[in-house]
Amino acid sequence: MLARHDVPDDWRFLLVVPEGRGRHGREEDDSMRAVVEGADPAVADELAGVLLRRVLPAVAAGDRERFGRAVAEFGRLNGAWYADEQGGVYRPPAGELIEALRGVPAVAGVGQSSWGPAVYGVTDRANADAARQAAVDALDAVGVDGEVSVAAPRNEGARVEHGGEY
Repeated sequence: MLARHDVPDDWRFLLVVPEGRGRHGREEDDSMRAVVEGADPAVADELAGVLLRRVLPAVAAGDRERFGRAVAEFGRLNGAWYADEQGGVYRPPAGELIEALRGVPAVAGVGQSSWGPAVYGVTDRANADAARQAAVDALDAVGVDGEVSVAAPRNEGARVEHGGEY
């Protein structure tokens, strides 16, 4: 492990999951393989730079705004890498949702989770309700149904449950 920082307790993560199923199974595997096999190593270097010089320092400093911008940039770069396979930097309707949420004061950064269609944003406890409402409004504006939730950080490692004990 290169670095580990706790996410501040008052940060929250907005999750917007439009109805519909993203690419999955064999189709997803084939698409990922096609991108990785032909990938430009400079993109991976740029992603590593954003992670090491922007994302991690922002978490360490507790700077939610800076973290949100850095995570959004990481997602944009990653999406550009997969653009040919997913039909653009963001898989529809994620791009429209991201545009609708950009500039919302309650949301510090917004992007697409992996292949989508889930969209995430960074907010805090005080702005969680406003962020949630902005996401509901974004779904309505785009004309898709979906689920919106806000999650608190979990600053502990993974747990494996077995037989009710862990």
